Amino acid sequence: MITRDKINIYTAGLFDGEGCISIAKGRKGKKYSNPNSFYHKLYVCVANTSEKIILFLHKNYGGHLYTQKRRSPRHKIGYRWGLTQQQAEDFLKEMLPYLIIKKEQAELALLLRQTVDVNNRRNGRGLPQKTVNFREILWYKMRRLNSDVSQSQRLSEETPNWVKRQSELAVNQLQELIRNN
Repeated sequence: MITRDKINIYTAGLFDGEGCISIAKGRKGKKYSNPNSFYHKLYVCVANTSEKIILFLHKNYGGHLYTQKRRSPRHKIGYRWGLTQQQAEDFLKEMLPYLIIKKEQAELALLLRQTVDVNNRRNGRGLPQKTVNFREILWYKMRRLNSDVSQSQRLSEETPNWVKRQSELAVNQLQELIRNN
């Protein structure tokens, strides 16, 4: 019998190589004049040409399935599996002990999810400015980690000064917010 732990170990290896963790950012439409009306949405996915792998992920973790059309007759059909928000958080918590390549992205994603008030999931509308700022920093860091830039370049002076200054402050503020809620 294959245990859940073995499934998670296999999946973490697959996810490290083929998966993606991202934070989507946007506004809830032009009608919101509130500058804090941003939303930050967690998304994880795996894309592959093997339908079996994608169905395995869906069977074991739920989520959404997508089929990507062939771009030309030479290409195979692509399949994608994805999770958002709470499902993505639950998945990353299971994967975190086994991740190697995507461990830092997973930790950032889980920090983002800590800023979600379970009683009021408005995704940014009306949030305190320090929470919005913290989410922006997480979004920026995730974007840098997911870019094609080498790690040494990511950690260089190219990081904007406002991110460097606010990162430590924002972490402290988030911890205070979590303690108070």
